[in-house]
Amino acid sequence: MVDIQKPVLSGVIAGDESNDTIVATTGGMVDVTLDAQAGNDIITGTNVNPNGVGILSSAIDAGAGNDTITGNATGPTSIGMADAKIYGAEGDDLFVARGTSAGIQGAILVGGAGNDTFDIQNGTGAIAGETGTDRLILAGSRADYTFTPIDDVENVINIQGAGTSIMTAGLEEFVFSSAPDTIVPVSEFFAGGTTQLPTDPGGGGPII
Repeated sequence: MVDIQKPVLSGVIAGDESNDTIVATTGGMVDVTLDAQAGNDIITGTNVNPNGVGILSSAIDAGAGNDTITGNATGPTSIGMADAKIYGAEGDDLFVARGTSAGIQGAILVGGAGNDTFDIQNGTGAIAGETGTDRLILAGSRADYTFTPIDDVENVINIQGAGTSIMTAGLEEFVFSSAPDTIVPVSEFFAGGTTQLPTDPGGGGPII
């Protein structure tokens, strides 16, 4: 078991095939490359500073297991996860992002096989559930967002709202903090068909 708890974490970190605890307690994870390997791991970046980010510019592979990955920033104008790429891998993983300005900013979160939950508050980025029954939890109510269905095979949806621009794929359930006991199935967003996003004339694909 790897147990690392420091004010700030950076650089290359390796877990082992057991239940690891890897935590930045006050200054967040910055430029971390983490391979946690198998096990039910707890991976947390907490930042208490103004303009802080819980997990910043990091690449994290949580490995197989039921992992919990949290980016938590409590200072003014802070963000939970920014410019981070996080892969849950096989298992029922929980992603949690909290910040006083946004949950995520430019983050890419991938659940992998298993029933994953993305509790990300709001923000910008991309989220892919992959296989399993995967859930996205957003702050506020359903009426706070516009959902544009793109592909009903891969469940691709573009989500827009105040301070939020997220492309999602492979999610099956949506929940909103104003009604935490109400599950909205992804099929509701495809009841009226799909929509083609405007395309970048330079050949760069859809404009998000």
